[in-house]
Amino acid sequence: MKQLGTHLVADAWQSPGDLLNDPERIRRAILDAIEAG
Repeated sequence: MKQLGTHLVADAWQSPGDLLNDPERIRRAILDAIEAG
C-alpha cells in the first residue's frame, strides 16, 4: 500500500486554546520535545 501521509496523535487535554489555534507554536513545541528527548 502506498503511504499518502503521516498522522500524529497528541494528548492536548487542558492545553490553552491560543496554543491549539497556532500551528507554528504546535510545530515548535513538538520539535522542542523531540530535541529534549
